[in-house]
Amino acid sequence: MTNIHDRQIKATEKAPARFKPAHNGSLQRLPAPAAQEVMRDSTQELRPANILALQSSVGNTAVQRLLDERVQRQTAAAPSKTDPSTARTEALTRYKTWLEERLGEVDALQGDAKVSRIRGLLSQVERVSVALIGGTLPDVDKLPTAPDFEDGNKRGYVPPELVGTVRQLIERIERPITGATPSEQAQTEGSRYEAGMDWNARLGVPQYRTQSDNLAAPEATCNVTTFAMVAERLGYSRPELLQAIEAQLRTSYLATAEGKAASKDKPANEVEVPDTFWQTKAKSYLQTVNSEAKRYRQLRGGTLITPGKAAQVDEQMTALAGDFKGKAQTEDLLDFFLHLQKISRTTINSDTTPKKVIDKINPNDNTESLVEQVWGAWSNDSKKKLKECLEAGGAASMSLFHKGSGSTDTHIISIQSVAENGLIVDDPYGKIDPDYRRGSGEDAYADAGKTRSASNHRNTLDSANKQDWTVDSAQSPTSSETQGNSYELSYEIVKKVCRNLVLFHRAQEKKKR
Repeated sequence: MTNIHDRQIKATEKAPARFKPAHNGSLQRLPAPAAQEVMRDSTQELRPANILALQSSVGNTAVQRLLDERVQRQTAAAPSKTDPSTARTEALTRYKTWLEERLGEVDALQGDAKVSRIRGLLSQVERVSVALIGGTLPDVDKLPTAPDFEDGNKRGYVPPELVGTVRQLIERIERPITGATPSEQAQTEGSRYEAGMDWNARLGVPQYRTQSDNLAAPEATCNVTTFAMVAERLGYSRPELLQAIEAQLRTSYLATAEGKAASKDKPANEVEVPDTFWQTKAKSYLQTVNSEAKRYRQLRGGTLITPGKAAQVDEQMTALAGDFKGKAQTEDLLDFFLHLQKISRTTINSDTTPKKVIDKINPNDNTESLVEQVWGAWSNDSKKKLKECLEAGGAASMSLFHKGSGSTDTHIISIQSVAENGLIVDDPYGKIDPDYRRGSGEDAYADAGKTRSASNHRNTLDSANKQDWTVDSAQSPTSSETQGNSYELSYEIVKKVCRNLVLFHRAQEKKKR
C-alpha cells in the first residue's frame, strides 16, 4: 500500500486555485463540499499540500484509498514492457494448449474428414511457424479451428517447444484411418493419404524412433536411430537418404564391367543402379551384421534368421535383401549407408563423421552443414548454445554415461527442447530411471538393485513379430516401444551423465573460398 506522505501524483504546471495553500504557508482546511468533489473527480490532480488538506477534511483512510485507486489506474494504463522471450514463451504455451484441444476434435472425426482436418491443421502449423521465424507471435483467438489445407510457398520449422504436440498430429496421418482413402503415390514413412508428403521432414518434427524394432542390432543402434531423428529435424527425409545411397552404389557399380558399359552412352551420374546390384550389396551388408560374434549385435538380436544348412540361410538372406530397400526404416538404411562408406556407426556422434554424413544426405550442393561439438561437463554455456541451436531450427544429440560408475560406455539420445527443469528428449532405448545416479553404480534403465530385464524402463524388442523391423510395423508402434518418446530428463541427471553434445545447425550457403 502506498504511504500517504511519500506518494504524490504528478500535477500539471498549474494546480486548481481552490486547492492552493494560504500565502503564509499554512494549510487551509477544505470545505466539505469541495473535498467531496475532489474525492469524486478522478481527473483532479493532487499535490502534497492538497493531499494534506484533503486528509484534514475527510480523514487519512479515505485519502489513502483514493491514492491507491489512482495508482492502480495508472499502472493498468501504462504500456506493457514484457520481455520478448517471456512473450514468446507465453504465446507458445497458449498455442500448445490450443493444438492439444484440436487433437481431441480430430479424434472425434472419421475417414476422409479426419484426414482433411489433420492436413488443414498441419498446413496452419507451417504458416504459424513461418510467422514465428519472422518474429510474429500467434494469436490463437484468431486462428480457425478447422482450417483448410493451404500449400504455401514458404517452408518453416516448428519451434522446439511444440515438436511433441505437432508430432501427435503427424502420427495420426501416418497410421491407418478407418474409412479414409489412401494415396497411391504415398511416400514410404510419410503420410498414407497424400502424394509424396512427409510432414516430419517438412516441419522439422522428427518421428519418434525406437531402436528396439531395428533390423540391425536393436541393442546397439541408438546412434543411427538418433541420427535419423536429427536428419528429420533438419528437413531431410527418406528420399534424400536413398538418393545418397544410390550415389554411393553408383560409384561401385561404375567400377564393374557392366557399369562401365552402361556409362558409355550417358553421363555417369545418369546411370541407374540395377535392383540386382542394390540387392547384392544389401545382402552383403546383412550377412556382415549377422556374422557378429555377440548375438545381440546380429540381425534382430539373433532372432530373425533361422539357423540351418548354408543353402537355407542363404535363401533367407536373399529374401531379406530383396525387401530391404522398400521396407527398411530410415535408421537401418542409414546403417547400410555407413557400411558402404566403411564408417563405423559408433563414430556418428563424434569427430568429423556427423558433418560428413549430413552433407552427403543434403541434396543441395550449394549449402553445407555446421556441426558443433560441445565437450565437457554440462554448464549454463552449453545450455545456452543448445537452446539457440534448437530455436533456430537445428537439431541436437547427447552422448551420456548410462551404466553407472566405472563404465565409460555411452548411449546417444536426441534432444527436442530446453525446458525449465530439464531437457525434453527422444530416447531410442526407453526412459531413464528418474532416480538414476551414475555414481551409485546403478544402470540408467533399471530400478535400484534390479536388472534392466526386471525393470520397465526400456522399449521392448518383439522377437515374435518377424516383420517388426519394417516401416509398416514401425509406423504403428505399441506402447511398450515408445517409452522414450518426449520425456523430461532432469538437469540434476544431465549434469552427472552428459559426455558431450553435438549441435546440428541448419544448412547455410557455402562460403566462397
